[in-house]
Amino acid sequence: GANRVRAFAFANDTVQTFIDEYGVPLPFDHGRRNPSLRNLGVELMRVANRVETKNAERHRVTAMVRVLDDILGERSGPFRLTNADRDAVLRCSRRGWDIVRATTDRPVETLAQHRRRLKHLKRKVFCVGFHQTGTRALARALKALGHRVAGPIGTLEYDIGSQALAKALAVATEFDAFADNPWPLLYEELDATFPDSRFILTVRSTGSWIDSVVSCFGERETPMRKWIYGAGRPRGNERRYIERYERHNAAVRRYFKGRDDLLVMNLEAGDGWPELCRFLDAPVPDAPFPHRNQRAEQSEATSGAAKAGSSRRR
Repeated sequence: GANRVRAFAFANDTVQTFIDEYGVPLPFDHGRRNPSLRNLGVELMRVANRVETKNAERHRVTAMVRVLDDILGERSGPFRLTNADRDAVLRCSRRGWDIVRATTDRPVETLAQHRRRLKHLKRKVFCVGFHQTGTRALARALKALGHRVAGPIGTLEYDIGSQALAKALAVATEFDAFADNPWPLLYEELDATFPDSRFILTVRSTGSWIDSVVSCFGERETPMRKWIYGAGRPRGNERRYIERYERHNAAVRRYFKGRDDLLVMNLEAGDGWPELCRFLDAPVPDAPFPHRNQRAEQSEATSGAAKAGSSRRR
């Protein structure tokens, strides 16, 4: 997507081995440690990878490997490349690096140069407020401002928690703005992957939010809500949902504290075009701001019409 490549230097693995061998200057300083699996988990995945399985079965196996690695992995120590692995990596990377070097004479960009080059592109806008806080209305507003908006993804997929980031990054290259799940759960990774993006946290009073969630979803369960809240259905789990909602809002505010790339919008309190357009440096459209919840609006209108009809009959 627009020639954007993010480089992460993981310790004690193939990327770090490549970097050590060639002294490749990375354009971004995003060193990270990869704690995903220890030796036990790596060995289990090697066994699993030898067996041909369907996607759903592989997701289940991967999830079980992670559970076993969490329980027993502490005894196996962290993953390390063996000498044989290291030799294989170097043999492959020499061929790969020769090909890359032969096809481009472009010098490695600094982060500042990279940002200046991409500044003319439309900044991505990630809506990181939970559902039932006006995300649909915000999506419609962003469409009206000319953004290509992606909505929810993977809400009914098994084990969405382990797939969400990969799916989101694949979709993120194709659109300009993003709303609904799983985008709110990935704000840190999205911030690191797409610099100069804008983030919008939609909020509303906790009481009206939980009432809306329970009214909308009731006892229906989805893998997405189970991943987010630890319980797939809101009815009967109101306290758990409220705690997660408030914890998320506090975490987002804390993460972006002191920065100017987060906008907190309360559509329930009347926020709309002025706040959004000022934040995105966009002209205010000559149209009303989309209603926070069209279904609620239609329900209220239907209810009002019914009451009026009842009064006339009386």
